[in-house]
Amino acid sequence: MAEHTIITARNISKSFGSNHVLNDLSFEVERGIVLGIEGENGSGKSTLLNILARYWKADSGSLVINGRIGFCPQSPMLFVHLTVEENLSFFKQAYGMGKNRVTDHRIARLDELLRTFNFPEPLSKKCSKLSGGTLQKLNLIIALMNDPDILLLDEPYASFDWETYLSFWKFSENLRNEGKTLIIISHIIYAREKLDRIWTLRRGKLV
Repeated sequence: MAEHTIITARNISKSFGSNHVLNDLSFEVERGIVLGIEGENGSGKSTLLNILARYWKADSGSLVINGRIGFCPQSPMLFVHLTVEENLSFFKQAYGMGKNRVTDHRIARLDELLRTFNFPEPLSKKCSKLSGGTLQKLNLIIALMNDPDILLLDEPYASFDWETYLSFWKFSENLRNEGKTLIIISHIIYAREKLDRIWTLRRGKLV
Protein backbone atom coordinates (compact mmCIF):
# COMPACT_ATOMS: atom_id res chain seq x y z
CA MET A 1 0.00 0.00 0.00
CA ALA A 2 1.35 3.40 -0.99
CA GLU A 3 2.34 5.74 1.84
CA HIS A 4 -0.37 8.27 0.97
CA THR A 5 -3.12 5.61 0.90
CA ILE A 6 -5.05 5.02 4.12
CA ILE A 7 -7.72 2.54 2.89
CA THR A 8 -7.29 -0.20 0.31
CA ALA A 9 -10.30 -2.36 -0.57
CA ARG A 10 -10.18 -5.23 -3.04
CA ASN A 11 -13.19 -7.14 -4.40
CA ILE A 12 -15.53 -6.37 -1.49
CA SER A 13 -18.92 -8.07 -1.79
CA LYS A 14 -21.83 -8.29 0.64
CA SER A 15 -25.23 -9.96 0.34
CA PHE A 16 -28.20 -10.35 2.62
CA GLY A 17 -29.86 -13.53 1.46
CA SER A 18 -30.55 -13.12 -2.25
CA ASN A 19 -30.05 -9.35 -2.10
CA HIS A 20 -26.57 -8.55 -3.48
CA VAL A 21 -25.86 -5.19 -1.86
CA LEU A 22 -22.17 -4.69 -2.72
CA ASN A 23 -20.69 -6.26 -5.84
CA ASP A 24 -16.92 -6.73 -6.10
CA LEU A 25 -15.88 -3.22 -5.03
CA SER A 26 -12.21 -2.23 -5.31
CA PHE A 27 -10.91 1.22 -4.40
CA GLU A 28 -8.26 3.22 -2.55
CA VAL A 29 -8.73 6.28 -0.35
CA GLU A 30 -5.97 8.83 0.18
CA ARG A 31 -4.94 10.48 3.41
CA GLY A 32 -6.06 14.02 4.08
CA ILE A 33 -9.15 14.22 1.88
CA VAL A 34 -12.89 14.63 2.34
CA LEU A 35 -14.64 11.97 0.26
CA GLY A 36 -18.37 11.98 -0.39
CA ILE A 37 -20.24 8.82 -1.39
CA GLU A 38 -23.75 9.42 -2.70
CA GLY A 39 -26.46 7.08 -3.88
CA GLU A 40 -30.14 6.33 -3.66
CA ASN A 41 -31.65 4.73 -0.57
CA GLY A 42 -30.82 1.03 -0.64
CA SER A 43 -27.78 1.47 -2.87
CA GLY A 44 -25.44 0.00 -0.23
CA LYS A 45 -23.91 3.16 1.25
CA SER A 46 -24.51 2.31 4.90
CA THR A 47 -23.48 -1.30 4.30
CA LEU A 48 -20.17 -0.11 2.86
CA LEU A 49 -19.60 2.26 5.78
CA ASN A 50 -20.33 -0.48 8.33
CA ILE A 51 -17.78 -2.72 6.60
CA LEU A 52 -15.17 0.06 6.58
CA ALA A 53 -15.86 0.57 10.30
CA ARG A 54 -15.35 -3.20 10.78
CA TYR A 55 -18.77 -3.31 12.37
CA TRP A 56 -19.87 -5.78 9.69
CA LYS A 57 -17.77 -8.29 7.79
CA ALA A 58 -17.73 -8.52 4.00
CA ASP A 59 -18.66 -11.86 2.44
CA SER A 60 -15.53 -11.75 0.32
CA GLY A 61 -12.61 -9.49 -0.53
CA SER A 62 -9.86 -7.82 1.48
CA LEU A 63 -9.69 -4.56 3.40
CA VAL A 64 -6.56 -2.81 4.72
CA ILE A 65 -6.98 0.28 6.92
CA ASN A 66 -3.92 2.11 8.18
CA GLY A 67 -5.16 4.26 11.05
CA ARG A 68 -7.63 4.70 13.90
CA ILE A 69 -11.29 4.78 12.90
CA GLY A 70 -14.04 7.06 14.20
CA PHE A 71 -17.52 5.88 13.24
CA CYS A 72 -20.60 8.12 13.34
CA PRO A 73 -23.63 6.05 12.23
CA GLN A 74 -26.90 7.65 11.23
CA SER A 75 -28.65 6.26 14.32
CA PRO A 76 -26.70 7.36 17.42
CA MET A 77 -24.99 4.45 19.16
CA LEU A 78 -25.50 5.77 22.69
CA PHE A 79 -26.79 4.44 25.99
CA VAL A 80 -29.95 6.50 26.19
CA HIS A 81 -30.70 5.49 29.80
CA LEU A 82 -27.38 7.02 30.89
CA THR A 83 -26.45 10.70 31.20
CA VAL A 84 -24.25 12.52 28.73
CA GLU A 85 -21.37 12.43 31.21
CA GLU A 86 -21.82 8.69 31.80
CA ASN A 87 -21.73 8.06 28.04
CA LEU A 88 -18.57 10.16 27.71
CA SER A 89 -16.98 8.35 30.66
CA PHE A 90 -17.81 4.97 29.13
CA PHE A 91 -16.14 5.84 25.83
CA LYS A 92 -13.16 7.43 27.61
CA GLN A 93 -12.55 4.09 29.29
CA ALA A 94 -13.13 2.19 26.05
CA TYR A 95 -10.52 4.37 24.32
CA GLY A 96 -8.12 4.24 27.27
CA MET A 97 -8.37 7.98 27.77
CA GLY A 98 -7.53 9.92 30.89
CA LYS A 99 -4.94 7.58 32.41
CA ASN A 100 -2.59 10.55 32.27
CA ARG A 101 -4.63 13.72 31.91
CA VAL A 102 -1.51 15.88 31.49
CA THR A 103 -0.11 13.98 28.49
CA ASP A 104 -3.30 12.62 26.91
CA HIS A 105 -4.15 15.24 24.28
CA ARG A 106 -7.51 13.56 23.69
CA ILE A 107 -8.87 14.99 26.96
CA ALA A 108 -8.23 18.52 25.72
CA ARG A 109 -9.66 17.43 22.35
CA LEU A 110 -12.91 16.39 24.00
CA ASP A 111 -13.23 19.75 25.77
CA GLU A 112 -12.59 21.45 22.42
CA LEU A 113 -15.27 19.35 20.71
CA LEU A 114 -17.90 20.24 23.31
CA ARG A 115 -17.11 23.93 22.77
CA THR A 116 -16.87 23.70 18.97
CA PHE A 117 -20.29 22.13 18.60
CA ASN A 118 -21.76 24.32 21.36
CA PHE A 119 -23.12 21.35 23.27
CA PRO A 120 -26.19 22.96 24.85
CA GLU A 121 -27.26 20.57 27.58
CA PRO A 122 -25.88 19.92 31.08
CA LEU A 123 -23.74 16.78 31.04
CA SER A 124 -25.86 15.42 33.88
CA LYS A 125 -28.91 15.17 31.59
CA LYS A 126 -30.07 11.72 30.47
CA CYS A 127 -29.64 11.05 26.77
CA SER A 128 -33.27 9.93 26.55
CA LYS A 129 -34.23 13.56 27.23
CA LEU A 130 -32.10 15.06 24.44
CA SER A 131 -33.45 16.27 21.10
CA GLY A 132 -32.55 14.42 17.90
CA GLY A 133 -30.11 17.15 16.85
CA THR A 134 -28.35 17.14 20.23
CA LEU A 135 -28.09 13.35 20.19
CA GLN A 136 -26.46 13.60 16.76
CA LYS A 137 -24.00 16.17 18.11
CA LEU A 138 -23.06 13.79 20.93
CA ASN A 139 -22.79 10.92 18.44
CA LEU A 140 -20.31 12.96 16.38
CA ILE A 141 -18.33 14.10 19.43
CA ILE A 142 -17.92 10.50 20.59
CA ALA A 143 -16.76 9.47 17.11
CA LEU A 144 -14.14 12.24 17.23
CA MET A 145 -12.96 12.02 20.85
CA ASN A 146 -10.37 9.29 20.16
CA ASP A 147 -8.68 11.59 17.60
CA PRO A 148 -9.23 9.18 14.69
CA ASP A 149 -7.21 9.18 11.48
CA ILE A 150 -10.32 8.19 9.49
CA LEU A 151 -13.79 9.54 10.24
CA LEU A 152 -16.73 7.60 8.78
CA LEU A 153 -19.94 9.62 8.72
CA ASP A 154 -23.41 8.35 7.77
CA GLU A 155 -25.74 11.30 6.99
CA PRO A 156 -23.92 13.23 9.76
CA TYR A 157 -25.70 16.59 9.57
CA ALA A 158 -29.29 15.54 8.84
CA SER A 159 -30.54 16.77 12.24
CA PHE A 160 -28.19 19.74 12.71
CA ASP A 161 -29.32 23.32 12.99
CA TRP A 162 -27.67 25.84 10.67
CA GLU A 163 -25.03 26.99 13.18
CA THR A 164 -23.98 23.42 13.92
CA TYR A 165 -23.95 22.62 10.20
CA LEU A 166 -21.49 25.48 9.60
CA SER A 167 -19.37 24.40 12.59
CA PHE A 168 -19.30 20.87 11.21
CA TRP A 169 -17.84 21.95 7.87
CA LYS A 170 -15.33 24.31 9.47
CA PHE A 171 -14.14 21.56 11.80
CA SER A 172 -14.03 19.08 8.90
CA GLU A 173 -11.72 21.44 7.02
CA ASN A 174 -9.45 21.64 10.07
CA LEU A 175 -9.35 17.84 10.29
CA ARG A 176 -8.41 17.58 6.61
CA ASN A 177 -5.64 20.13 7.16
CA GLU A 178 -4.34 17.91 9.98
CA GLY A 179 -4.08 15.03 7.48
CA LYS A 180 -7.25 13.25 8.59
CA THR A 181 -9.50 11.46 6.11
CA LEU A 182 -13.28 11.92 6.17
CA ILE A 183 -15.77 9.73 4.35
CA ILE A 184 -19.29 11.15 4.25
CA ILE A 185 -22.23 9.23 2.82
CA SER A 186 -25.57 10.75 1.87
CA HIS A 187 -28.41 10.04 -0.54
CA ILE A 188 -27.99 13.64 -1.75
CA ILE A 189 -24.79 15.67 -1.30
CA TYR A 190 -25.50 19.39 -1.24
CA ALA A 191 -22.15 20.90 -0.16
CA ARG A 192 -20.29 19.43 -3.12
CA GLU A 193 -17.74 22.25 -3.21
CA LYS A 194 -16.50 21.21 0.26
CA LEU A 195 -15.52 17.71 -0.91
CA ASP A 196 -12.30 16.64 -2.60
CA ARG A 197 -13.84 13.57 -4.23
CA ILE A 198 -17.40 12.40 -4.87
CA TRP A 199 -18.20 8.79 -5.70
CA THR A 200 -21.61 7.40 -6.63
CA LEU A 201 -22.76 3.98 -5.46
CA ARG A 202 -25.35 2.47 -7.77
CA ARG A 203 -26.67 -1.09 -7.61
CA GLY A 204 -23.71 -2.16 -5.49
CA LYS A 205 -21.07 -0.66 -7.79
CA LEU A 206 -19.04 2.54 -7.62
CA VAL A 207 -19.62 4.53 -10.82
